Amino acid sequence: VSINYFRAKTAEVLKNANILADDNALERARELLNGHLSELQTSAPISHEAIATLIRDTRDGLNRMVDSSAYAYSGKAYFKSKARNHMMQQSSHTDTLYSNTVQKSMIQRSKVYKKAH
Repeated sequence: VSINYFRAKTAEVLKNANILADDNALERARELLNGHLSELQTSAPISHEAIATLIRDTRDGLNRMVDSSAYAYSGKAYFKSKARNHMMQQSSHTDTLYSNTVQKSMIQRSKVYKKAH
């Protein structure tokens, strides 16, 4: 139950940080992300794969929000994509958290193939 709570909360925080950054409130957006990161690190079961992914995505979001140009270059799309993926429990080509075993196997084979060619 706590995993789903933190998953939905992370999606909401990413969405709200995106809205704040769109309104040129980068500092408030970073504060929101830092507060959520602290909550994840102190309240969530960190050893769980899903929580580790949520922490990583929140940190990555902070890195994409160091200034307005970084946010415009990669942050805006990142926040929309990650918020949607976590809310809908959908995987992406870079993150297999919500993938089933067949999908994970295909992604792994694809990575091996790309390294070989």
